[in-house]
Amino acid sequence: MNLHLSTAVGLFLLSWVCPPAIGADIYRSGKWMVIEGEIRPGDFETFKNLTASALSAIEGTVYLASPGGNVAEAMKIGLLVRKLRWTTFAPIRHSDPAVERGLAEGVGLRNVERNNVCASACFMIFVAGAQRLGSKLGIHRPYFGAGYLRSAEGDEVVDQAKRGVQIVEAYLRDMDIPPKYAELMFQVPKDEIKWLTREEQEDIQTLIPGLHDWIESKCGLDPHHPRIKPRRGATNAEFEKWGTYFEKHSNCRSEALQEMRVSAWIKYRKEEKK
Repeated sequence: MNLHLSTAVGLFLLSWVCPPAIGADIYRSGKWMVIEGEIRPGDFETFKNLTASALSAIEGTVYLASPGGNVAEAMKIGLLVRKLRWTTFAPIRHSDPAVERGLAEGVGLRNVERNNVCASACFMIFVAGAQRLGSKLGIHRPYFGAGYLRSAEGDEVVDQAKRGVQIVEAYLRDMDIPPKYAELMFQVPKDEIKWLTREEQEDIQTLIPGLHDWIESKCGLDPHHPRIKPRRGATNAEFEKWGTYFEKHSNCRSEALQEMRVSAWIKYRKEEKK
């Protein structure tokens, strides 16, 4: 099932939250677009407006620092992120808290203590990246807000919950996320967070399918490919040669992804004007 923006707008009626939202700060900080804090209805429009400039397509990276919020709104933002082929960047987990804080402050976060994670609804935006980076990733099952539950009939809640599970599963599938993560998400109680392990992060911290081969056709094999990366015991000259290759490949990859983002942005803006 393909999810389009019109479908995501319909999701808003589900009022799924993770956890209660008080609103995100969405702003530019240097080369970053930042989404910080709880995600709530209206944040999609703010984010959309900030993507209107060509500069956003050139930079094309959104830093996600949010403990959660409205799932439907996060999915709307995610759909646009994927359409624009942006990179998503979550906070980095490090053994030294001072290093973690320094990285977050370098991005320009306004409330590091509260927001320097990407959990719950934030995960829905993270998975939308054409390239996904970061490691402080947490998930749990989405749930309905108290206001909706008080006013709805029991049968309606059951039906809506089943429909919601189907939509979330389809969204994650469309974002090229292995099915096991949808299953894992719905196993975690709403008042708990499952932090992804390093192995689980490696399933997700990647280019979306198709881009690997495209980048390889333009830039050559990935520097970490066994045929490229020096083996243990390699000489200094071999490591230096690899370092030169690594830098050249990284620059080529960055240019190729930027080319892709600009093309996607031009296409999107033309669609918006119709």
